Amino acid sequence: DSHRGMSFDLLRTDITVAGDGRPGGAGGAGPFLGRRAVNWNIRITGGDGSFINQPEQHSLGALVGIQGPRKNGVSFAMPAGDKGTIIADEGHEPAIPDLYLAQLKQRLAGRKPTAAATAPKSAATGGKTAEVKALPGKPVVLPGAVAERWNAALAARVQTRLATRKPLIIDFPRLGAGTELQALSATGGVTVRTAQGALELPLTSLAAVDRAALAVAVAGKDDASGAACAAVHLAVAGDVRSAQWLTHAGDAAGQVRTDLGLPPP
Repeated sequence: DSHRGMSFDLLRTDITVAGDGRPGGAGGAGPFLGRRAVNWNIRITGGDGSFINQPEQHSLGALVGIQGPRKNGVSFAMPAGDKGTIIADEGHEPAIPDLYLAQLKQRLAGRKPTAAATAPKSAATGGKTAEVKALPGKPVVLPGAVAERWNAALAARVQTRLATRKPLIIDFPRLGAGTELQALSATGGVTVRTAQGALELPLTSLAAVDRAALAVAVAGKDDASGAACAAVHLAVAGDVRSAQWLTHAGDAAGQVRTDLGLPPP
């Protein structure tokens, strides 16, 4: 169902669909497909490829790895003729089966963990990372060694949580709600399963808001060290809930305050 008011600049990837030749939308509302619609690795199990594997119905689009029947010619409200649509790997699964996940993995792999290299420099500190000032709602930048220590603490807590073999499902702000974290490798790589499929990426390449959500998810009840870990990662994400978690950090609160550059209570 292309919803003809917004049937352009879209990507459908790695889907099995029972093609019955019937699109959604009112018959008199214009073309069912607009420009730059991409169908990538679509498996048609029915006997009709209309609007899915129908080159003349697409304008400046791409049909890559479509497996199933092709519909020739045009259907409703579309002039006949070639409209510049690319056709590739027809009848075969493409080398990249899920284009969305491939793009997401490449995008996230380009992120750098929070470290001194990304922090502002100060001439007064001899080129070292300037003292961190924690401001409500403002992301905190940790010195490199401190960031590595708290990322390692988070990894250890995730590993302990996974050892219980209970599903770890998290509403990540960036990766998406209902994402399951399935594994953590010895080198710090996490395997997550989103609604679109499985993805492997370094834990440190997760967005700060996603690491914060993970730290909260693995913090146990009456768990001071877990609360400390959550407080730090929330502060790095600029989340004001950091202060609330800090109150539950117990004896670890002092170290958290030091690392965040906060004054004593």
